[in-house]
Amino acid sequence: MKLLDILACPHCKAALRPAGEGLACTTCPRRFPLERGVPVLLAEEQAVEVQHERELTVWDGYFSSVQQMLDSLAADQVVLDVGAGNRRLEDPRVVRMDVVWTPHVDVIGDAHALPFRDGCLAFVLASAVWEHLRDPFEAAREVWRVLAPGGQVGVDCNFVFPFHGYPAVYFNASREGMRQLFARFREVAVEVAPWQMPSYAVEALLLEYMRHFRPRTALEREFAAALQGLARFPLRDFDAGFTQDEAARLAAGVSYMGLKQPRGDETVLPPPLMELYRRDAALQARYPRPAVLLQSLLSSENDTLLRWARTEGATGHPEIARWFEERIPFTR
Repeated sequence: MKLLDILACPHCKAALRPAGEGLACTTCPRRFPLERGVPVLLAEEQAVEVQHERELTVWDGYFSSVQQMLDSLAADQVVLDVGAGNRRLEDPRVVRMDVVWTPHVDVIGDAHALPFRDGCLAFVLASAVWEHLRDPFEAAREVWRVLAPGGQVGVDCNFVFPFHGYPAVYFNASREGMRQLFARFREVAVEVAPWQMPSYAVEALLLEYMRHFRPRTALEREFAAALQGLARFPLRDFDAGFTQDEAARLAAGVSYMGLKQPRGDETVLPPPLMELYRRDAALQARYPRPAVLLQSLLSSENDTLLRWARTEGATGHPEIARWFEERIPFTR
């Protein structure tokens, strides 16, 4: 399976075909160009303007628990990274999408009209994107559409954080807000990740305040000096004193993970693995939610049934190892 096999017209969601120097919808009359070899699959014809307030860092790979999840997926299970234009990696199963071209993007598209076929993805990941969407509810519906039954979503969103570009911040979300956005999903975790803790919120607000605060009086200058003096305190260390419930009240952001399970039992895990799971009481006790692909961002370890299948399970059960070996790799 190749990238073209999962792409779709962002308007009517039909399949695409090569057409000259670009792609064409197989159902409606729309055509889509390539930009430096990357398909431009935007529902809106006008150019998207994205204003970054500073040069973006180029990231290599993912947080360890996310990487463990990726390492556990089969060769033909595809992950979509929404807003990943600054992500540099070699895993062909990860399709990086952004609204503008970058040297690291695979598809140019919009989260409000994902240019992918129904039910073709195993996981949808989005970091630092949802606050920049003008209709985050529509984008959440699109994630539901493109995920396979049993697939999982992992999305974060700013909560207590200053306004910033890309091109704007429209909506920040609390834990309850994220639950409303993804209400159709079966919740896996709603949490404050280590990089979203209160110290990040306090630091970001103070820096933004000082950028715009212009002291004129002696009292104002004293206040500015006091704010600058806060920089000597190790705020990151202080985060350890907050519980998750306390941190969620003033977190810089919130992460949501949920499963697409319309019936409540769908999974993208290998059938031989699930057959073994149904017979093995010890596995059932250890993994009460077998379909979960990514358990949490709070730990560097992703202890899931899928991870077990790729380690202990594949070693002790040839039928599981064989299933993974027989997958035909997805290529971009």
